[in-house]
Amino acid sequence: MNLRLFFLSIVIPLYLVLPKPYASEIVPSTLEYMTDFSDTIVVGHVANNFSYWEGDKIFTRVTIEVERFVKNRNAESSSIIDLKIPGGKVGNISFEVNGAPVFEPGEKIMLFLKRGKDAYFPFGLNYGVFAISWEETREKAFINGPLFNTPKHYDISTMTERDNLEPLGRKEFGPFLEKVKKIVK
Repeated sequence: MNLRLFFLSIVIPLYLVLPKPYASEIVPSTLEYMTDFSDTIVVGHVANNFSYWEGDKIFTRVTIEVERFVKNRNAESSSIIDLKIPGGKVGNISFEVNGAPVFEPGEKIMLFLKRGKDAYFPFGLNYGVFAISWEETREKAFINGPLFNTPKHYDISTMTERDNLEPLGRKEFGPFLEKVKKIVK
């Protein structure tokens, strides 16, 4: 009985008064919205990356060697694009950001990018990053990313949830690239 009284008189009022922790979640968007929203869409590979302190936060700078611009709203002429990703590891200190992509040198990728103050960043953090791989036995390139792994998407233009129109799983790269090019036009 005393425990119940304690709970009712102390714990519940504290719960109502204290701030609650909230987490943010990036809602999967549609390919059309990602393409329209992105300033730049590129195909390339990761040249290198390094993490550094900026104030009291760790960021990772990723250098991309661009093989092809699919969309180039900022009229980039360089074959090098820098990304700024929250999180990384400096010395023995690691800082992980949920949903932030991790890049490996040599990795071939397609990126949907937004221009920031001093670098680009992927649309929706990892939602704008697609891995490209070559399958020797089929002699074809394939692409995979978060867009292909969620059954529902949120159409931001209409503020409604809808079924993912992209079949789940990896896709052939060529037809996917052509679909993005059509949306860009």
